[in-house]
Amino acid sequence: MAAGVIKPGDAVVAIGRKAQDFFVNRGVPVLKYHPSSDVIDAAQIDTILGKVAEQFLSAKFDAVRIVYQNFISTFEQRPTMHTIFPLQLAELRKVVEGIVPAKGAYAQANKGFSGDAPVMYTIEPNEESVLDVILPKLASVFVYHALIESQASEHSARMVAMKSASDKAAEMTHSLTLKFNKARQAAITREVSEIIGGMEAIAN
Repeated sequence: MAAGVIKPGDAVVAIGRKAQDFFVNRGVPVLKYHPSSDVIDAAQIDTILGKVAEQFLSAKFDAVRIVYQNFISTFEQRPTMHTIFPLQLAELRKVVEGIVPAKGAYAQANKGFSGDAPVMYTIEPNEESVLDVILPKLASVFVYHALIESQASEHSARMVAMKSASDKAAEMTHSLTLKFNKARQAAITREVSEIIGGMEAIAN
């Protein structure tokens, strides 16, 4: 996973050793490396966002994007990219719609996020104070969603690979069993033929 579309002057925040190795081997600057973990918590997300938010607010980068494998099904994982900063309503809508599965028990739980008809609210104490709290949380949703989707995609790929290996092993076991039975039957038939031939020779 990386923040940024790779162009001259861009940098990457790599999550996981393979992501880091991929960009380092291609000469792409790695701004920060975070080891992957099976446990995803708020502290990890805050650590990831802290560096990129700092770079964005200091105007070193004009945009921050996150790229990850989106889990579609057991046999399909789709590369996906979203813009985290500047935060846009269209990107937030895409993330929310992507959370609801296309099939299954939860497919009808939510038809998506429209956001087409904003409602006026009275905000206390003021809009700036509320947005200062909400916007980092929304950015955290982007990162958390990307991490769990990547994790699900990785587990699915491993499961498919293990199932394929198990199926191939079962096929090989069946094939070798057939060969063994044929060789054993041929040996028994040869021995019976030799016994019958010996008995006939003695009888004559």
